[in-house]
Amino acid sequence: MSEASLERGYRRLLAWYPTGFRAEQEDEMLAVLMASSREGQQRPGLLDSLDVLGGAVRMRLRSQRTKPANRSWADGLALFSVLAP
Repeated sequence: MSEASLERGYRRLLAWYPTGFRAEQEDEMLAVLMASSREGQQRPGLLDSLDVLGGAVRMRLRSQRTKPANRSWADGLALFSVLAP
């Protein structure tokens, strides 16, 4: 029972990440968090919780700040950086 409640707790924390990121990385992140937990641990620890929530907040803020206004410029720049060298 404790492992199931620990997993639910970690999944609640991971829900703060953006949906696209979670679709790709949630299982891997959950596996790492579960593997690093202590024997018999029933809830995520304070430091783990702060770390996961901090990462989610940073990711959300970064995605808001770095969205290009005109996506074609970003695509063109990416293509140029591959072809130019």
